[in-house]
Amino acid sequence: MPVVVKEAATDLHRGPVLAAVEYTVIPEREAEFVEAIHQYARIRRRDGAYRWGIYRDTEVANRYSGDISREFVGGTSATTRATHPS
Repeated sequence: MPVVVKEAATDLHRGPVLAAVEYTVIPEREAEFVEAIHQYARIRRRDGAYRWGIYRDTEVANRYSGDISREFVGGTSATTRATHPS
């Protein structure tokens, strides 16, 4: 179960952040999942990730773990992406 930190010490408001996620994938759709998740690598890096990965769990065949590392500065990511209004 994740732990929610409501008030962080000052030294936790800067520095690298690691976000981890787990995916349970329908076995018949694993190839489709792997192809789709790899398309996100470029988007993750565009949005500031300097490390990104997806890994197959060796104990549970249809489970994958992913991680994203990025810089964190005072409540926001270190990069900001401008978008055009619709």
